[in-house]
Amino acid sequence: MFSLFCCYSGDMLECVSACISEAPVTFTVPLQDTTVEKDEEVTLTCETSKPGQKVTWLKNGKPFTFKDKNRYQVTAEGTKHILKIPKSVLEDTADFTVQLGDQKTTGKLTVKGKPANSTLVAQFRSSCCFCLV
Repeated sequence: MFSLFCCYSGDMLECVSACISEAPVTFTVPLQDTTVEKDEEVTLTCETSKPGQKVTWLKNGKPFTFKDKNRYQVTAEGTKHILKIPKSVLEDTADFTVQLGDQKTTGKLTVKGKPANSTLVAQFRSSCCFCLV
């Protein structure tokens, strides 16, 4: 933005011009690395320094299209950009990136398989028997 500032002093007029540029938009809160168990809900969130910014989500460096709207929910609330996965699967494990112009933030999502039910394993072990003939 170009501005002209003038000041009167007696019968003299002094003018100065200035070029004022807006600060670039940055990420004020980056994505965080997140680990969850399979089937758990996941919410990945970052924030920008200015509301209403259009961002691009990437999964492992490639644009993420969110074809399955039931599996992935992308929203923006003011400066917050949110990706919600209501029921995570092992295939969701990836590096997720939010890109805004030349700025970006990345967080790793790790989805772990649920361990075997220890009660069931203990019952199986205790129900085994050996028979010698």
